[in-house]
Amino acid sequence: MNGEGICRFIPRRESNEFLHTINFVLETKPQTGDTVNILPYYRLHYVRCGRAKLLLPGREEPLSAGDVFFAFPAVPYSLETEDGFRYMYISFMGSRANRIADELGICAERCLFPGMGGLGAIWNGALEGEGYSAELRSEGLLLYTLSLLERKNPYKSLEKKQKSAALDVKRYIDEHFSAQELNLRMIGDALGLHPKYVSTVFKRRFGVGTAEYVNTVRIRRACALMEQGISGVRNVAELCGYGDAMYFSRVFKKQMGIPPKEYGARFT
Repeated sequence: MNGEGICRFIPRRESNEFLHTINFVLETKPQTGDTVNILPYYRLHYVRCGRAKLLLPGREEPLSAGDVFFAFPAVPYSLETEDGFRYMYISFMGSRANRIADELGICAERCLFPGMGGLGAIWNGALEGEGYSAELRSEGLLLYTLSLLERKNPYKSLEKKQKSAALDVKRYIDEHFSAQELNLRMIGDALGLHPKYVSTVFKRRFGVGTAEYVNTVRIRRACALMEQGISGVRNVAELCGYGDAMYFSRVFKKQMGIPPKEYGARFT
């Protein structure tokens, strides 16, 4: 690095956070899938060799050497292994574990990280190592593995893409809410997205459907117009994107608690 030093500042975290490793295990016993595990803590697995199936509620995932996968508190899972399947795991818990899982976007639906074979020697060395505490070995290995997952996390990349798409949808609605033809297809065509994807990413990001948000923006605009002295329910409705004044009145009363005519009378 041309003789230059490197300094990386670490963001401050809450001092009451904790992370506790419970055990560090090499598992060699064959499993048939009949034994269902329901844990009260997290478990991070590294597949050492062989093949298996990870059985989760409603789906299954193939496993092979170099894969890393998680088990989550209170989420049932089981393994259906082939001969020669070997894996290691670290069980852990704590408030810091919860935060890390949230930050990485790791959950029961997003628990598998393939192609982490480079971790094999490190995991083996940590498990078999002597001369320093198993607690430090397991905790250090756990945090190191999580740091690598953060860097190559496909789910985090997907989350970023979906967040960007949701913000684009919101921006488009904010700019085109007065168009009476505004709908999912119009938004999707403008942004190059499938209408169903538009609906999904928007609701996941903002917690409301696009139709509900469009009505919110339109009624907010209607209130502003009437506060500026613009009168006539039909006129205000059309300016806000409603072709049907009666429908506009119903939506307005539902959101504001009074009819638009009564609301507008306050400012005339």
